[in-house]
Amino acid sequence: MAIENATTQALEAWKRQFDVALRLVEAMTEGAAKIHETQLEAATDAHANAVATQKAAAGVADPVELTRIQSQWALHNMEHAAAYWRALFEAALETNSTMVKCLCEQPGITGLPVQPIDIDASKGALLGMVDSAYKQWLDASRRLYAAPVELLAAAAKSGEQGAAAVR
Repeated sequence: MAIENATTQALEAWKRQFDVALRLVEAMTEGAAKIHETQLEAATDAHANAVATQKAAAGVADPVELTRIQSQWALHNMEHAAAYWRALFEAALETNSTMVKCLCEQPGITGLPVQPIDIDASKGALLGMVDSAYKQWLDASRRLYAAPVELLAAAAKSGEQGAAAVR
């Protein structure tokens, strides 16, 4: 009877461990699929934007207009790059959170905190920090790419005024 009880307990423990392993693989696979989808969407958008920008720039003869088109293209890429990296970070964070949650729910696992972890609050705090950093970077980038357009427009305007004064 004791051997049967020990065998049953061992079998149950083994099944629990196997279940954890399968749930971890499931979380990693879902995370990889989300990352793949994000990469495909970003590549499709980048290609479409490059083709549209190439068409828009093809017939331009004005340096101010070409600078504006190039700046818009660069700004679009930066904005979408920020969204891309945030989406990748979010997918990785979600995958890790699911894995930690899976491990923390298992009875008898040593070395993990006794108090439950508020994973959603942790994710929110991390995403808030990432969003703040991306916003600062994006604002600085917008200012950087706006400067050449503004300078060329001002130079073109002053050149027009100078040409009108000469006439």
